Amino acid sequence: MMENILYIILAILGLSFLVFIHELGHYFMAKRAKMKIETFSIGFGKPILSWYRKNIKWQIGILPFGGFVKIAGMQKEDGKDPYEIKDGYFGRKPLDRIKVSVMGPLVNFVFAFLVFVVIWSVGGRNKPFHEYTKKIGYVDKKSELFDLKVKPGDEIIQYNNKPYTGFTDVLHASITNGKEVEIKGYKVNYFQNQRYPFDYTIKTYTDVEKGKDFSTIGIQMPARYLILENIALGSLSPVMKDSEIKAKDRLLWANGEILFSNMQLSDILNSNRAFLTILRDDKIIHANINLVKISHLKNPISFKNDLDDYRYFKKIKTNLNDLYSIPYSFDENAKVKKPLNFVDETKALQFSNTRDAYSVPLQKGDKIIAVGGERIKNGANLFIELQNPKILFITQRDSKIFTKVSYKDMNKNFDENLDIKSLNQIVKFLGTPNEITQADSLYLLKPIKPIAREEMANLDKAYGNEYFEIKRKIEAIKNPKQQQEALKVFDQMSKTKVIGVALSDQVVKYNPNPLKMFSDGFKNTYQTLISLITGVVSPKYLSGPIGIVQVVKISFKAYGPLEALYWLGFISLNLGFLNILPIPVLDGGHVVFSLFEIITKKRIKIKTMERLIIPFVVLLIGGILFVTVHDILRIVKNFF
Repeated sequence: MMENILYIILAILGLSFLVFIHELGHYFMAKRAKMKIETFSIGFGKPILSWYRKNIKWQIGILPFGGFVKIAGMQKEDGKDPYEIKDGYFGRKPLDRIKVSVMGPLVNFVFAFLVFVVIWSVGGRNKPFHEYTKKIGYVDKKSELFDLKVKPGDEIIQYNNKPYTGFTDVLHASITNGKEVEIKGYKVNYFQNQRYPFDYTIKTYTDVEKGKDFSTIGIQMPARYLILENIALGSLSPVMKDSEIKAKDRLLWANGEILFSNMQLSDILNSNRAFLTILRDDKIIHANINLVKISHLKNPISFKNDLDDYRYFKKIKTNLNDLYSIPYSFDENAKVKKPLNFVDETKALQFSNTRDAYSVPLQKGDKIIAVGGERIKNGANLFIELQNPKILFITQRDSKIFTKVSYKDMNKNFDENLDIKSLNQIVKFLGTPNEITQADSLYLLKPIKPIAREEMANLDKAYGNEYFEIKRKIEAIKNPKQQQEALKVFDQMSKTKVIGVALSDQVVKYNPNPLKMFSDGFKNTYQTLISLITGVVSPKYLSGPIGIVQVVKISFKAYGPLEALYWLGFISLNLGFLNILPIPVLDGGHVVFSLFEIITKKRIKIKTMERLIIPFVVLLIGGILFVTVHDILRIVKNFF
């Protein structure tokens, strides 16, 4: 708790500093133009601290976000026309006023650029691999992209006819809600070291996970490393404690698939598939087979009686029709006899395997000798293991994967670290008497059995504390409809199988030159503004003061002071950009008024200015309140 408070204080101090240098720019230029400065304030509202120095009132407002420099004559005083106040703001030449107005944003731009220079000069920031990789982490199974056999590990090179720079391109496209997206890239076969180009134009659909304002083509996550966090082995989850996994192990492979993301891992844990080891004509092969409820299959009476006998002898109380099997009949020696038909043949396609290296249909005479790495002796053993098959993991235990590389080389480095040769050595003998558990830096873990979140919460104290805290928060929701919706999601989440360990990504060095950092930040701000004006993006997705504090706090905590420094630079750039916009209440508005006077040789009446400024003041305050409310809602939503 104290740590969070400290981060929040540091974030507020950082934002206050940006406001301070912005106003300092106005202050020094006003002094240079011989304008009379009355007040210099950091923050708005009632002063909590104030003092006088050289006839200037310095103060700190109760609201730390924002600030101002009050120059004489910026508003009507004692009935005087501000233009008549000689040492006031409007008493000076229009060019002097432009200099004063521009200097605040200019200081923010200069500060941002200097920050980027510092970051670049010390070697760049630590960033997670997934932010800039071209590799896909997970594809929605309901998407057209999935049907086109684009899968985790495949690479994107162009997105909407522009070079692909990272997952932010996907997120930006999801917000703009275009009806179609053109995507180019490569389908990658890592086992055969082959790449096949693809070029698709995909129709978008509503992204249910993110909300109705977002669209997607099905790419739900970028690729990432899955590295066990450096925790004491005694604190491992009940599922993994006997697996022989070690701290800093990278989960590399699971049940026939190279791992590219948490979502892919969760899909494997909850897919209800069995990784089989099969003896076929004296050769060992492996197959990933979807399991089917017995009630969905046309089982011969004799085979169904055999399964019921297995259920009885193993004292399984569940009704036979609710148990699972493979869509093949087999004898008491676990030898395949023939494929079985489905009761509803339209569902047969759901159980076909065509997307991985182990999509192998079984043949008559195949002898199943292991399920999920667990060797079996007979048909009864096979049937029991199929009810809750174990998951096989291969990990990488190699310090070289923690060597920080440049973001420019990270995709190549990812491929080089896969060690397909050693992976194949281990996989070749899985589930056989000749099974090997190590090849170079790769290790085969003991087979594990994932469990539902609810069960994990009851077995693991640390996991349970977070789980039941979320449940308590949902039960405290006063709106019955919202509570029901939240409970429905929570119940679904509770049934999801997990292994109960925290997995982190690899860190890379992100160090583009300062000009690129500045131009990227400027372009990002510009695109966001245009999207807001055109109605493409809802303002509820903007961050206000609370959201900004959250970003700085999280950045500092996760990636250190350089990341927090970058965000200060980026926010400073945004502050400068927004203030220079030609809106009456902002610095850019004063520039427009002064330019109008220079061009027309006519002064704008103060009443006219006030009529223009007041509506924008109301809009600005309303906007700040609006985004602040949504900042709070996002924090609550992310907590759940």
